[in-house]
Amino acid sequence: MRNKLDKKNLIIYLKYQLNSALSVSLRSISIYIFTDLMSYSYSFVFWLSFFIVSLNSFFIQKKFVFKSSNKKSLDKFIFVAMFLGTLEYFFSILLLDYFQLNVIPFLIVGFLIYVVRFLLIYKNILIKK
Repeated sequence: MRNKLDKKNLIIYLKYQLNSALSVSLRSISIYIFTDLMSYSYSFVFWLSFFIVSLNSFFIQKKFVFKSSNKKSLDKFIFVAMFLGTLEYFFSILLLDYFQLNVIPFLIVGFLIYVVRFLLIYKNILIKK
């Protein structure tokens, strides 16, 4: 029984990783192209990419990763995403002056937020079966 549960959790974790890699790739590429190469506002690109990628990620996680039918999860997701997004934005803004490329602080802070998001929020609170 335990072996089956471990295998199931590993599969969920790997699916989550793939979705996270997609999200980080899309946001990193967007931030790099639009802020570092084209000089658009970091704030604008950060929040626009955040909303687009976060909603996409939510639906992928809900349907294909955690296979949840919880109808209240979108409301919870929006609250949690805005809270973590605000933290991510605040701390990445603090680091912008220390790096030549805007995408570097985004990746550093994003990794820390990713750990919190998966371990503490998605798996245990936000998307329950």
